[in-house]
Amino acid sequence: MGSLDARLNSYYEDRVAVDSREMERMTDIYQDLKSKVCEFLHNHLPFDIGDPIDRGSSHEGLKIRHADEFDVLIPLKISGSHWSFETYAVDYCFVKIFERVHDYSIPSNLRQDGYLSAAQVRASFQSAVQRFVNQYVGNYTLKLSTHGPAFTLDVCDRLTKLFSVDLVPLVKLGNTWLVAKPHPDSVGIRNHAEGVLWRRSFTHQESHYIRNISHESKKVLKIVKAMRLDNHNQMGMLPSYVYKLAFLHWYHKEKSSSSISANVVSFLSYLSQVLIEEKLHPYPDSEYNVNILKSFTSNSLLNLAHFIRTIARSETKLMAALSLPSDSHQTANLTHRQIPPTVRVPPNCECYLHWSTHNDAVPGFGQKAHIATELGANIQIWRCLHVTDLDGRNTRFTCNESQFNRIVRLRPEIRNCAVFEFACITEHMQCLNDAAERGVKLSSDFLSAARNEENYQIVIQVVQQNREDLPNLRQAKRVPEED
Repeated sequence: MGSLDARLNSYYEDRVAVDSREMERMTDIYQDLKSKVCEFLHNHLPFDIGDPIDRGSSHEGLKIRHADEFDVLIPLKISGSHWSFETYAVDYCFVKIFERVHDYSIPSNLRQDGYLSAAQVRASFQSAVQRFVNQYVGNYTLKLSTHGPAFTLDVCDRLTKLFSVDLVPLVKLGNTWLVAKPHPDSVGIRNHAEGVLWRRSFTHQESHYIRNISHESKKVLKIVKAMRLDNHNQMGMLPSYVYKLAFLHWYHKEKSSSSISANVVSFLSYLSQVLIEEKLHPYPDSEYNVNILKSFTSNSLLNLAHFIRTIARSETKLMAALSLPSDSHQTANLTHRQIPPTVRVPPNCECYLHWSTHNDAVPGFGQKAHIATELGANIQIWRCLHVTDLDGRNTRFTCNESQFNRIVRLRPEIRNCAVFEFACITEHMQCLNDAAERGVKLSSDFLSAARNEENYQIVIQVVQQNREDLPNLRQAKRVPEED
């Protein structure tokens, strides 16, 4: 597997690893923002909180491609002498926190029927974080949204999103960690009985083990995580947490090899078997009967298991899943480092949508989007202020700020698409079909926002290797370098 090892290592360096300078810069911004958020929460929450706890892929050395996500747990200070918990009989993933002795430090509005309400704590956190966003004055623009137990802060530099921060309310009782994740039955229902439920979190155990795994071994998981993004239609049904958890079990149970390709194949085979058995427990195995795969249907798990097993058994399929050429179809390995500072995409090429939808159903979609044909037939360029979801069922208005005059979005979920989730003001990008400009200016900043190295390769192949098929394509215009 020597040749395959070389290609996987090259794939990791070119398309998986996060640039160290980018990670350092984003981490510095994140640490400064985290300090300000926590100081504000200390002063404005109606209860005490502890020191923030970094978690997630950036903290654990598992981030891939871009340093665009950070996770932090915000612990609510409650005493084990005042509070305890009982397992929710219907679902062992959840517990109820009940008051043993009255705790005067916890406001009464956070209680519900004698229990500490996860829903009320979550609402209190959300209100405080929103006030921080409203009062924030700094170098960046902040936007707040909610997802599961987390409040997500999108951190933007002018119109460019730098990264997101997930802030998660946490309660620690002994060695049990609980997060304020809403129970599925309580979502959107005020004062629902299940609103008091807290979800068990095993991150404190798993993070300890994952951080002690070598960088070389982590590359196996990171390559599979990248594969998940590139094959989102199939592998995206499971959150990345499931892949990490399965990797922990595989790493400590299976014999590893010095060959990265052998380890990738071994892990994929193990993962396939886990999905067939439909059981995945937290790591290390706990005494609780918690199955992380419980909420997924048997058919969906079996379909994914078959897809992964097929990849594991065929080098050609593995290369295809990683969007790498096989030995018999080698092409130039072009990366973003070879892209000229400025390129132009021709304005007169048809757009072929790869999913079932109707352009007429997209409000304001107007004229057809335009793309570079041939290789560019997989590059979806969307006009104005609209985005249609992958399945074509949901169209939404993405922005109403007047300064967002032109937005081009390339969807990351569509296989083999160039992905640039980036918004450009008019001075950065002219509208498609602009006769004066006769093209779309893709600045180096725009290119640097791409999430998938493969996309750079597609763009380069279009603008540099297929000029004879694209007579309307102007010569790449280089920006003079500064002395």
